[in-house]
Amino acid sequence: MDKLKLVWATTKHIEQLEALRASGIDSSAGAGRLEELGAKEWIKKSDDHRQGKNLPEGFVPATQFLAIKDKKIVGLLQIRGVSQKRCQIKSTMLT
Repeated sequence: MDKLKLVWATTKHIEQLEALRASGIDSSAGAGRLEELGAKEWIKKSDDHRQGKNLPEGFVPATQFLAIKDKKIVGLLQIRGVSQKRCQIKSTMLT
């Protein structure tokens, strides 16, 4: 059994991300609008936001991770860089 790994989403995850999207995942808990954007666009947006690019008004850079276990996405985690003193973490764990 593999350990839980946190990784950035890449194109190799598109099929699993689309399956999550089709399952009706709640993006208010760390999925960052996956259900609206689709996997490919979501990966691009996640990369941009991690780098502080193309941020909507009032947004801060955020790093989106996939929680992977046994080569399967088991959760999503988003860490937002609110300030140097604090950060906000949202997550979704799948059952």
